Amino acid sequence: MFDYAINNETMIGHNLPPFPTNNPNIRGIKAMAKSIITIKTHKKQTKKKINTKIGDKYGRLTVIKMIEPHITPKGQKYKRVLCKCECGAETETWLSSLRRGHTVSCGCKKKELFIDRATKHGLRSHPLYHIWINMKERCGNSNRPDFKDYGGRGITVWEGWRYGPSPFIKWAEKNGWKKGLYLDREDVDGNYEPSNCRFVDSGLNARNTRLLNVTNTSGFRGVSQSGRKWVAAIRCENKIFNLGAFETKIEAAKAYDMAAINLNAEHPLNFGKGR
Repeated sequence: MFDYAINNETMIGHNLPPFPTNNPNIRGIKAMAKSIITIKTHKKQTKKKINTKIGDKYGRLTVIKMIEPHITPKGQKYKRVLCKCECGAETETWLSSLRRGHTVSCGCKKKELFIDRATKHGLRSHPLYHIWINMKERCGNSNRPDFKDYGGRGITVWEGWRYGPSPFIKWAEKNGWKKGLYLDREDVDGNYEPSNCRFVDSGLNARNTRLLNVTNTSGFRGVSQSGRKWVAAIRCENKIFNLGAFETKIEAAKAYDMAAINLNAEHPLNFGKGR
């Protein structure tokens, strides 16, 4: 007759069959303990908390202060903020809408787009139309890679140019624009407005920047190293003028400044006119 060890699972309602224990190799084994089953669980990933501070900018909106939250009948709380738009208006909005990019202005951006689409100005094929669009996008579209250098620094577009291309194009045609020239701000920290804008060639446009190009190893405008010499060159009216090779980079930088003055190129100088 067989002796049977009954698994504990059988005792609690699981109809597992008994197994014989008269085998000399396993005789004396007590009833099996309850089976241990390892269950893999996936940890819930927590979203990174975003802290919004006074002064943070989202699109055209700058956070002024937190205001009374909205509480639903079920007790759900939704944070709200008061913001100031680039156009000067103040607006209240949901904080979540601001963070997700659903709200980017007080409504003026939508109004601009509506006016532009509704106005049959016939200027979409004009070369200056695309310059106007890019100017506004650099200052107002936080999704653009170059936004940080324009709108991200607080640079804005003059109100008279915001709502349609016609005023900008009329101003440009009366103030030196021609094909091949670039829109440039004389003060690189100033806004896009008639008193600060001009049209220049690619040489001046490239040099009128806050910082030297990252590939510049000399530390001076228009100066690069060639072997053991320092070479100076300047670009003006789409022409490159090679100014020669020099023993030191300071000599090369001074040659660049002298050429910029003589060519009346209005390029930013390395040392200034007095040096």
